[in-house]
Amino acid sequence: MARSDGHVGAPTPPRATKSLAAESPAAKSPLAKSPAAKSPAARSPAAKSPLAKSVAATSPARKSPAGEPLPATPELGPGASRSAADAIREMILTGKLRSGAKVPPERELAQLFGFSRGSVREAVRELSALGILTARQGDGTYVSTLKSIDLFAPLDFVLLVDPRSLLDVIDLRLLLEPHVASIAAARIQSDDLAALQDALTQYQRSVDTDPHDYELLLELDDTMHKILLRQAENPLIEAIVRSIDALVRRGRELTVVMESSLLESANELRAVVDAVADRDPARAHAAMTWHITCWAEHIRQEAGPRLGLTD
Repeated sequence: MARSDGHVGAPTPPRATKSLAAESPAAKSPLAKSPAAKSPAARSPAAKSPLAKSVAATSPARKSPAGEPLPATPELGPGASRSAADAIREMILTGKLRSGAKVPPERELAQLFGFSRGSVREAVRELSALGILTARQGDGTYVSTLKSIDLFAPLDFVLLVDPRSLLDVIDLRLLLEPHVASIAAARIQSDDLAALQDALTQYQRSVDTDPHDYELLLELDDTMHKILLRQAENPLIEAIVRSIDALVRRGRELTVVMESSLLESANELRAVVDAVADRDPARAHAAMTWHITCWAEHIRQEAGPRLGLTD
């Protein structure tokens, strides 16, 4: 205020007032003082587990406009189980769940990722059907060995459901087995070559014997292909080829009883074995391509009509 002598005095300091925030009910609430200590998520086993901490470190927490953490909202709908499956796969890919590790219970996974327990349960079933997870009766669910041969096992069942899948097998064999034969020609060792030639000799002898032992012919045919496959030393190629074993055998069972097919097959296999013995990859590739092409043609022409195998 102005003094009588004309000088202006120092402004009166304002009275100390309590902060509105300090007087608010929220400030006095025990929940406000320690939201983490009182929240259900903080008390849950999932929040304390090393797995939860590991995932939390890489997953941004949901927050309110005021910056406070919010509980996860369970995701519902048809896409939820797919998202849950993706989350579990991500844990496996990043090493949070390793081969042979026990998978956390459904409740913990649901809390961890914010999905409903039903979605997590469906995701576990999906991954188990694919061979990624393995359920042990009374002991929970574990990450499988993750070997290629196991992961391709479901393909065998899928292909057996539809007879037309034989046509798909033909295409797959044409993509893989000529390449395998060419590798064998470059790599095969003397002991495997001797076993290959011995199987061919027995096959030819069985073809020349009347009546034919069809079971022995099928076994010897399979033996020759497996010896060649072994030379690739590639577990992924081996897993793919072995996953269609049942259908390939089914195709061979249809053609082995055809006299013309049997005679041609013996000549075709001899061409493959001779090319491998001569260490000629290009010739081995061409011979195996011709062998599978002829096998496929016999299936289409003679067995196809009664199985509905038409293009």
